[in-house]
Amino acid sequence: MSLVRDNRGQALQVGAVLLFGILVVLFTVWQAFIIPDQNERIEFTHNEQVQSEMVELRGGIVSTAEATTPTSAAVELGTQFPTRLLFINPSPATGTLEAATLDNSTFGIENANATTADVRQFWDGTERGFETASVEYSADYREFSGEPTTVYDNTVAYNVFEDDEDSALSRQSLIQGERISVVTIDGALSENGVGSVTTDIQPVTTGTRSVEVEPDDDEPLTLAVPTRLDAGEWAELLSAQPRVEDVTDAGEDLVEIELDPGAT
Repeated sequence: MSLVRDNRGQALQVGAVLLFGILVVLFTVWQAFIIPDQNERIEFTHNEQVQSEMVELRGGIVSTAEATTPTSAAVELGTQFPTRLLFINPSPATGTLEAATLDNSTFGIENANATTADVRQFWDGTERGFETASVEYSADYREFSGEPTTVYDNTVAYNVFEDDEDSALSRQSLIQGERISVVTIDGALSENGVGSVTTDIQPVTTGTRSVEVEPDDDEPLTLAVPTRLDAGEWAELLSAQPRVEDVTDAGEDLVEIELDPGAT
């Protein structure tokens, strides 16, 4: 009598083990590479959205120069990742919106003399200073790296990168032809988290009249502008303004703008 061995069940077991191993490898690859890539794209899209919202915030702040009623702007601080049944997500990406004091926080105006006697006691050519702050957004992303800090100050919204390749997101309205509009920021702002936060913009002292000034002795009227945006970017923003004679870096977080009184 002879016995014949049957290996069919063993073959099925080996096949099941191999299939399970392939599934484990695919799961590991998906978790290690595909999920992070998808999350990075979500964070990148969120950062683009925040930049647009910071431009809208800039518009709300600039509009208060001649406003009598408050306005508001919303910023989505962070972002959450979609629910994934079999895969693990990191914790939500958070963001921070805050009023920040620059190393040089005083907006200065020098050699500005009022042309009318009733305001000449104040605008008499000596340097005048106005304390101001910037509004800054920064994110704590889980996958997306190289994101900028998005900043508003002195009528401009812009991005600050670690490699110093800063870039403006909006135009400036600080100098428009013969007009200088100084909009300073004061107040407490510090928000951190994931959801949307609404910032109330309350005008405190608004310009209901213009003061005509002129420099003395053919010397330029000079503005000292606290900003993280460098002189090169400011020069480009001001390139269409005929009164702007020179734009230079004047210290840490400070740009100096000279206005030529004889320019046409």
